[in-house]
Amino acid sequence: MYALPLRRLYAMAFGAMFAIALPAFAATGTGAVKSPTSKLYVVEAVGQATITAGDKIEPISTKSVYDANASIIETDAESTGAFVLSNGTGLFCAANSRLEIRRFVQEPFLPNRTDLEVEPSVSQTTVFVGSGSCSFCTSRLVAGSVMTYVTPLAAINVRGGKMVVEVKDRQTKVSLFEGDITLRGGDYDEAGQVLKAGQQAIIVPGEPGKANPITVQPIPEAEAPLADEQATTACMARRTVYFDTGEQGEIIATPITPAEIPTDYTISPARL
Repeated sequence: MYALPLRRLYAMAFGAMFAIALPAFAATGTGAVKSPTSKLYVVEAVGQATITAGDKIEPISTKSVYDANASIIETDAESTGAFVLSNGTGLFCAANSRLEIRRFVQEPFLPNRTDLEVEPSVSQTTVFVGSGSCSFCTSRLVAGSVMTYVTPLAAINVRGGKMVVEVKDRQTKVSLFEGDITLRGGDYDEAGQVLKAGQQAIIVPGEPGKANPITVQPIPEAEAPLADEQATTACMARRTVYFDTGEQGEIIATPITPAEIPTDYTISPARL
């Protein structure tokens, strides 16, 4: 099973309902910082997923925080990982995946934010999916932010949404469940193609000097449940952490956890 157990993630997401009710974070100063270090928070790591930062490679551990810019995440056949970037983007990497955060910088933001659904500040993101299957779920991007996901065959300009990017067998497959994106089939595709929610794009290698062909179709019924589960996992993940600003302007990740997580649910027959 690629995705994290949904029962556990629904429990995580349940905590998000308490976010606004939590006591306000103490003011920690509003001095501007030119370049706060963007962060990557690990919601959960299963198996032997690793992260590379600079020359250091180490196993990824749950609830740890890493500098996000120029980091590389890799999962093997027995591992998966769910993450959140400090601009509020949730990520899920299935088994046998490689994801490179080639550029992720964001402007300073004020402490004591109250809206988890909006990106905290303008950010510039370039992520390369080299292999495997990775899912993304964004917050509402603020004006000026640029978010691009790249594969060996395509570039995806994201204006917000929920999607799965799969790279294998000289093919890129993009399944969009929510939001708005524009696909380009390589460097020679100047115009690109808009993908709407519920659609899937398949990109294959083209002729030398030409754009890679893009085929757009509805997300196949046979693929939709697993792909949607992976994308939903990324969305659940992003609601389990709050990013704030510390005294020196640094970005701090604070997990959101309710006092008690319900373990049993009773559904009335009238609701079925």
